[in-house]
Amino acid sequence: MQFGKYFACLLPVLSLVSGAFAQNNTLPTVPENSPYVTYIHGLGADGFYNASAETLTLSGAPSYFYLPGKTAFCNPTATPGCPTATLSVTVQIDNSGNLIGGNPVAGQPDLELTGQVTSGGVTYTSPLLTGTVTQFFYDGVNNTQNFDLRFAVTGGSMAALYLNPPSMDSDLWMTLNLEAVAGATDFQGTFGSSFGGEIKGDIYSTPGKCFGTIGDFVWNDLNANGIQDAGEPGINGVTVNLFDYQGNLLQSVATQQGPTGSQLGYYQFTGVCAGTYTVKVDETTLPKGTNGKIIFAETTPNAPGSTTANDSNPNPSTVTLATNDSSDETIDFGYVALQGAIGDYVWYDANGNGLQDAGEPGINGVTVDLYDSTPAS
Repeated sequence: MQFGKYFACLLPVLSLVSGAFAQNNTLPTVPENSPYVTYIHGLGADGFYNASAETLTLSGAPSYFYLPGKTAFCNPTATPGCPTATLSVTVQIDNSGNLIGGNPVAGQPDLELTGQVTSGGVTYTSPLLTGTVTQFFYDGVNNTQNFDLRFAVTGGSMAALYLNPPSMDSDLWMTLNLEAVAGATDFQGTFGSSFGGEIKGDIYSTPGKCFGTIGDFVWNDLNANGIQDAGEPGINGVTVNLFDYQGNLLQSVATQQGPTGSQLGYYQFTGVCAGTYTVKVDETTLPKGTNGKIIFAETTPNAPGSTTANDSNPNPSTVTLATNDSSDETIDFGYVALQGAIGDYVWYDANGNGLQDAGEPGINGVTVDLYDSTPAS
């Protein structure tokens, strides 16, 4: 392979310092194959912040469990073998919205999920999951009621599902949306006063440290055969996007000169975890002509006679990495230059005024030649 590459990192960088969440910051989406628990206010999930005690407490009954490789959604309120479980969280947040610490009651976990769940022939008994809080985030700018917490897994019969799944580490994200109800005080962007209401959200694994890569080239298929032949140049400055299995945009980069110095149109996504992804070229960023129109079109994907080493992949393309350090450096995208046209009419100028007037006839059978910048003598 040849030509030029794009670089980016998949995982979000989050400081391990407690405090307010900057505007527009978000937690990562639920990783593929992550076990997760969903809780909703319809089953009595409530949250309350006591400004005097500087304590945030959350409690409720989870509505769904998803245990990868064992079962699909398991509804504790309706599915046999999935009895109702109980979630409780207690953490200390100061009046400025900073994390002080965990449960002030000695010996009590910051996060605890209790109950009994049977799935795939395996029974998980109480406590199902326990954790220690390590981070707390909120949007203190928009006065929204979205809060996020991070916990380190400390125990429980379901702990192994979170400690060892592919693509993830041993921490938990907890997303929380608080909706005020009658008699409760709405969150106004400050922890200087108490507030509370009904809550809903998810608990799931954080992405782990990953070293996978996806990439290769965007190139000009000069002979339009769908094969990346020697000497065909790469195309720099083209945006290539990486999406997760849910269609969320993870990375967006531009093709550039590659590590060998002479390679153009080269791209690479790094830090990619095991999972299924979509790579898509933003074709609006392909080179344009003087009229502002795109001058390239996609070549034939998977052309006859091509191999994974020299073919052009369809745009978009699905890519699956089996492990956190897998690589797929064969995702190429070929484009052919659109053919321009020059022409009009040879006509008889009946009145000799140099203008093509209505009714003046064309002249057939006249040969018109096209030369390059150095015309023949």
